[in-house]
Amino acid sequence: MRTMILLALLGLSGFVTTRQVLSIPEFQQRYKQVKIDPVPLDKLSGKGVAVIVVFGDWCSDSVEHVPEFIKINKKLKFDDVQWVAVGHHLSDDTGIVNAYHIERVPTFLFFANGREAGRIVEHPVDTMEKDTAAILKAIEGKAKKK
Repeated sequence: MRTMILLALLGLSGFVTTRQVLSIPEFQQRYKQVKIDPVPLDKLSGKGVAVIVVFGDWCSDSVEHVPEFIKINKKLKFDDVQWVAVGHHLSDDTGIVNAYHIERVPTFLFFANGREAGRIVEHPVDTMEKDTAAILKAIEGKAKKK
């Protein structure tokens, strides 16, 4: 109980779970409201792809796009999704912000075969579904060339 009160006062920080992300009222409300467009994601899978999501529980763009991505993950089932919550000055004790040169949140980092294969920064160019699909199609295209 004390931990939950402390988290509510300080906000999330470091590696967190999907459950912790959705424990934030604004994220939970957006998750309940948002509907994803399944068409761009049809015939795609998150198999073989890992994602790191860097976000701020204080950030309106994170509130908008992180719940969408949770629903996208529910459909595509990425092999691994790591959630990294950061403070107002993009401070984190995980080292992710510095290692991947994160300058804006949310940032969605997509990895295939241990290498970064794409990212969505702050806002999707089109929609979360279409931008995610474009990254996955690029990953599939590279895999077919091998």
